[in-house]
Amino acid sequence: MNVSFLLGAGASRESGFPLALELTDTIREADYCFDSEQFTPGLSDECSPFGPGIGFLTKQLFDQLLKICDTESVAATGGQDAPRKANYEDVYVFAHHLSTRVKGSFISPPVGLYLNQLNDVVEGLCAQNERFNPEQAYSRVCKLISDAVYHFLGRIEIAPRGFQLLESAIDSERVKRLTIATLNHDQVLENLLDSKLRDHNRRIPKWSRKPYTDGFNFRLPDGQVLWYDRIALVKGLEENPHHNEEIVLLKLHGSIDWWRTRVSRGGNFYDDLCRPLSKDINHLVDSRGNSIGIPHGPSFLTGGTKEAAYQSGVYADHWSAFLARLDMSIALIVTGFSWNDRGVVNRVQTWLNEDADRKLYIYDEDCTSAQLALLNLDHNGQVFCLERFMCDEHRPIEDLLL
Repeated sequence: MNVSFLLGAGASRESGFPLALELTDTIREADYCFDSEQFTPGLSDECSPFGPGIGFLTKQLFDQLLKICDTESVAATGGQDAPRKANYEDVYVFAHHLSTRVKGSFISPPVGLYLNQLNDVVEGLCAQNERFNPEQAYSRVCKLISDAVYHFLGRIEIAPRGFQLLESAIDSERVKRLTIATLNHDQVLENLLDSKLRDHNRRIPKWSRKPYTDGFNFRLPDGQVLWYDRIALVKGLEENPHHNEEIVLLKLHGSIDWWRTRVSRGGNFYDDLCRPLSKDINHLVDSRGNSIGIPHGPSFLTGGTKEAAYQSGVYADHWSAFLARLDMSIALIVTGFSWNDRGVVNRVQTWLNEDADRKLYIYDEDCTSAQLALLNLDHNGQVFCLERFMCDEHRPIEDLLL
């Protein structure tokens, strides 16, 4: 029996991680200092010697963009339905489009409607601090959001909770091929799988009945990092002799512990991806004692442009692996997913249409037949709405599926 899980933000809530609207409120309320890139209680640049600091002004612009996103959400329903409340991902997309417009690139028509209004807002903010300039205002909002995601989802010491069904699938003799695809950036699933399957060197123990693949565990640690091996991930899924027993973790939207760096090979420099094994990411060294520089933030996706990103780099690798593994699965279990990611929704629709024996299990307290019909997921006898959270599921995987 081959089974796939698709886990959205709600899957990590039981472990203490916020949902999108909760993180949005946190960004608005938390103290933030732009220069230190930190969210620390009592550390805000609201009252610096030179007036309001960049962090405080950036948060004010974030609030203005959020209000406009809420207005757009209301307009999208034509006033007929309860609008979806905007969150930080909507703001990120909006700010990104505005940033490209400032740089002279193409801009989508809805964004252009608010340019004059926002120009007045930005000018007012710039007047309070000369370092807050129009050319960087919107890109700083994107940076604010990225810093928040990394800070508030980076609590790796939090123990996984509410994954009894997933743990049952990991331990089950009946589940021969298990795929875990997540849209979250946190490390809860790594913590869960590491505790069950890996030894102290982060390798798969020889005694492990089910090898665990995530693209970073094919080689021994290189000093303080694990390097991503895309060839081993993609080819390994096809050629590994233990393929039928593999557990594969796929992070479709990236991770807060995926860091891009530049490495030298044969005198040339290349982009590479690593997972640091040390919390001190500014002083990483490889096994030869060479310093590993990390010039950019973690590699993860946010906002509404994810579908395009699925076509390149590590995201294409994980997306392709997800599609291949899903096609091998007889059951897909979904929890904590809002069904707003059209790339994922379209693929699930196709997967159901291709085989009448496939089953989709949705854990959602608010799951209704009307919502399924709207998403074209109302397949007779193939879709099961379980009106509760997956963390409340205590049946073994066999009892659910058989």
